[in-house]
Amino acid sequence: MKKLLLAILAPVLLMAATSANAQTAGKKFGYFDHEYLLQYMKGIEEVGKQLQSFQQDSLDQEREFRMTELGRLDSTLRADSAKLPKKIYDQRLAEMREHFYIVQNWSQYAQNLVEGKQQQLLAPYYEKISAAFQKVVANGKYDYVFKREAFYVAPPADNLNVAVAKELNITIPEMQQAAPAGGNAAPKPTTAPKK
Repeated sequence: MKKLLLAILAPVLLMAATSANAQTAGKKFGYFDHEYLLQYMKGIEEVGKQLQSFQQDSLDQEREFRMTELGRLDSTLRADSAKLPKKIYDQRLAEMREHFYIVQNWSQYAQNLVEGKQQQLLAPYYEKISAAFQKVVANGKYDYVFKREAFYVAPPADNLNVAVAKELNITIPEMQQAAPAGGNAAPKPTTAPKK
């Protein structure tokens, strides 16, 4: 029974393996990670400084303004609630609730603003990386490019990080590993090995 099962499964597995190889035969694969290259871009450290400045100069002042405005709206609304027409009272109450909501959820609100600012500051870098990546893919005639970490098992592929880094004129560690320093090669034997 085991021999019969083996005789049936062996050809099926062989056909499946052959089919998978035939599908990838002649295809050119590469892998790439734009986030990895971003850290090596010239001037990228300025983005961190600008974000820190944005947090200190803009966000801290806005939070202080929101807190002050919330206190002012609350005190004027309490003092003038009997004198105000209903429409104006409702407007001020809605405005106060908006300030209260933002102050109450300040961490999330500030995080959203910082992320938006970060995207704005990183956009020129991403555009440069994307343009260089598109050029490398077109010149290399790659059929598929993927992020290496997205697969547990992947077909053999070229590291496009190196080619894109060269296109951007930046240095990444893989470039230094690819060109070993002189003297690291094993010395050639001077005599023939004994048989």
